[in-house]
Amino acid sequence: MFQRMQVTVAAIAAVVVMGVGIAVFVGMMNTPSVGSLASSPPASPIPPPVPDGTYVADPIPVTDIEAALAAEQILTSAQEESVLRDVLEVRGHQELEVSFTVADDQFTMHITRDGGPPDPEEAWGLSTIDADTIAFQVPCCGTQRYQVAWNGNDLKLTPITAGASVVEEFVREILFSPTFRAEP
Repeated sequence: MFQRMQVTVAAIAAVVVMGVGIAVFVGMMNTPSVGSLASSPPASPIPPPVPDGTYVADPIPVTDIEAALAAEQILTSAQEESVLRDVLEVRGHQELEVSFTVADDQFTMHITRDGGPPDPEEAWGLSTIDADTIAFQVPCCGTQRYQVAWNGNDLKLTPITAGASVVEEFVREILFSPTFRAEP
């Protein structure tokens, strides 16, 4: 009986070893060889949704900004005055002009009033999230994501990330609401 048990155990062990061997062999057949891994094309980087260049919007009449502020029900009168006088600095001007430059993963906004010289602006870091989304690393406000939409040569940037305050939300709406054109 002891001999019969040894034979049974040996048979079971042989079946298990054979099953493991077959599973390993089948698994190896489904695994690409080293040569085929080396010949696989590398993952291609996502092209930037906003290529290097300069982008310009039509001037925004200050009366339009004032009308938007009057229609806004969230800002206090002190915040409205601060937007006009301190943030956008358009009090006493007729037009606000917004443009920006993208170069070497940097985004620089240019703001002028009534055709005057642009304000000196700090460059923000720019990164591509996906084919339709970019992110700015803004020193004052952290990372901000924007949806990118093209219509021919016209570019629209729409904030995805919420602003840090209602004032920032309003100012971003003014600065990014225009349609920008790529300059040739």
